[in-house]
Amino acid sequence: MRKYQTAVLFTALITMSFKTIAQNDLGVSPLKDVTSLNKDIEKQLANRLHVFDFKLWEQGYDITTHKLTDSIKEFKNLELLSIISKELEEIPASIGELKKLRKIILSGTKIKYLPASITQLKSLTNLEVAAGALEKLPAEIDNLQSLKVLNVGYSKLKVLPENVYKLYNLELLLLKGCAITKISNKIQQLQHLKTLDFSFCKLTDFPTGILKLQELEVLIFNDNNIMQLPDLSPLKKLRKLIIDKKKYDVDTLKKQLPPGCEII
Repeated sequence: MRKYQTAVLFTALITMSFKTIAQNDLGVSPLKDVTSLNKDIEKQLANRLHVFDFKLWEQGYDITTHKLTDSIKEFKNLELLSIISKELEEIPASIGELKKLRKIILSGTKIKYLPASITQLKSLTNLEVAAGALEKLPAEIDNLQSLKVLNVGYSKLKVLPENVYKLYNLELLLLKGCAITKISNKIQQLQHLKTLDFSFCKLTDFPTGILKLQELEVLIFNDNNIMQLPDLSPLKKLRKLIIDKKKYDVDTLKKQLPPGCEII
């Protein structure tokens, strides 16, 4: 297991709060509140970083551009990129060079579009772009065949690109609070899906393709405009169904569920 140290590294454009930095052999004692490092040490540190946790609320980057810089490409060993920001507007295309990246978590940002280069990250298992301004996913998102978690909850997303339904190893699809009005029946292609959440969306019809998801364990779709539900008993592994109990006849619904499924 890797050992991590904690540091705060200040660069010219970005204050980067590193919660966990891989133990390094730079001859520098455990780093705390480091306010200046020469470029050589900074680059070596970047090469040893595995977890990059930004907390950028009002300060910490160039307020004239609200962008991360191209220097992100220096973090060749990066496995997790986590950014919380009210103002961040853009992720550089150079993110596609971080071949070891496994998780991207972007929360509360002004990012409307992700760079197409993000689909080059073959090791990516988690893509979470939630509670922000995201309007569109990359068309070639199906290149991310290692992806297990896709979370675009409370984004501005109105349409799921068709290629989302080709993410064959996806296990969690979280669409809560999006503006989508339809889920294609092609969702039945996601045969490893275990959790599906499209609560607080604007669907009027239940996507019947869901009934083909044999691994589905948790289904959440409360606060939609779906008035009629099909027989859900084909979902043999379903264990939790989260709905608006006042909207449906719960007694009848219980008879149309697989054994052991709980209505919440």
